[in-house]
Amino acid sequence: MSKSVASKTGSTTKRKRKADAGGTNELASEEIKMGRKNVKTAKKEPTTSSADDNILLKTEETELDRNDRAESSPSTATQPAMMPKEMYNFCKSILEIEEKGNVNLTRLKGNTKFSQLLRDNPMFDDSVDISAFQNSFTHFYRWATILSDVSLSKALHTVMEYAQSEHMVFRHPNYPKRPQNAFTRFAQLTGSNLFKKSNGQTSADYKNDQDPRVVKAKQEYAKDRERYLAKLREFLNSHTDELFEGQIQYLHKEIKNTQKSIEQKEPPRSRRSNGIKQPQKQLPTAFDLYKRSKGQKYEHLPSEEREAKLRRHFEKLSAEQREIYESIAASLQ
Repeated sequence: MSKSVASKTGSTTKRKRKADAGGTNELASEEIKMGRKNVKTAKKEPTTSSADDNILLKTEETELDRNDRAESSPSTATQPAMMPKEMYNFCKSILEIEEKGNVNLTRLKGNTKFSQLLRDNPMFDDSVDISAFQNSFTHFYRWATILSDVSLSKALHTVMEYAQSEHMVFRHPNYPKRPQNAFTRFAQLTGSNLFKKSNGQTSADYKNDQDPRVVKAKQEYAKDRERYLAKLREFLNSHTDELFEGQIQYLHKEIKNTQKSIEQKEPPRSRRSNGIKQPQKQLPTAFDLYKRSKGQKYEHLPSEEREAKLRRHFEKLSAEQREIYESIAASLQ
């Protein structure tokens, strides 16, 4: 090999090595840059993770807690007018009624009207606004039961107490659903709306035992009662070990009453002999019963606005909740 060729080859090799070295340096430089970016990104990651955790925590907040917070917000239209000490002393006075042996408060529901309770057990003079205490009591109770504001110990004891109540049986997913009564079925067959003001026509038509729709409604109701009774017994047998004694006694009572209603024949309807047509009494609708259950709620509003507000709330009830009012209204027909 000639010196010139060797020289060229050597210089070419040197240039190649230099280029390779330069490429390596460029690659290393890029890696350093990427490393710096990764370091910057890594520094930001805890912030992103913290934000995600906050989002998860907010997502895990229960619907009940959110509702309670909304209702207890300072922006709520109706705010309690009582100071904490006033409410404390009022509740203490109500408890004294039981201590005197006049009434058993454990048999009354939490939404009992104080005005009715104090009518038979007067404790205050006319200057005390009982309705204001009633409204404030509702707010205070909601605040007192917000999970984020009570201790875990109190929350656990509250749940344990409720778990022993008869009402808890209805919450069980396997508890059989009560069948609709015959009148409600008849109203559905005729297309009648039990939520509207009744003119008595549906009730009058239901009294016609020859109407095939009446016959069908009663037959379906009889069959469903038999199924309901069988499911009640099955539920009790399957879950006896999981229920408290009071709940078991309630189920035995429900089975007994259902059995009695199946065996009992429909009593004959008495006929008026004087021939005078009695004026039809205006029967309450399901919505009327719902309004009654709300007592003095929204009474600060004009009657028309209160009616409209309660109507909107009633229409948002679940099918099961509406069926309760519907069944009660039907039983009054």
